[in-house]
Amino acid sequence: MDWIEQVQPVFQEVSLETGIKFGHDTHYDARNFEYSTTKGNEIHRLDFQPMENGVIKVTRLVDRYPAFPNLLRQMHNWIPYFPSLAVVQYYELGTLTPPFESSSLKERVQKLVEDAL
Repeated sequence: MDWIEQVQPVFQEVSLETGIKFGHDTHYDARNFEYSTTKGNEIHRLDFQPMENGVIKVTRLVDRYPAFPNLLRQMHNWIPYFPSLAVVQYYELGTLTPPFESSSLKERVQKLVEDAL
């Protein structure tokens, strides 16, 4: 999937322009791209998961915590056996399909980021 490396700069550019936190490979063997922002006790994420067939699956996730969402998320990620205290809601937003020319992909990603986050 060499095309994943070709589209990554577009995702990073959108992050720099919008100021929204960007990460990639956020979980084991995913090779995904993810934007995230915190609003109150919630972490809102927009996940772009490249699939084997050349499309990118787009999912919005909302992680609700009782308090201190960033702290509790980091504790779960870094402390063995620390429970996940989030209630996660998933919203499938569709797919992005080739061709992935940088200008058209950037416009589609920016619109998704603005609408979902």
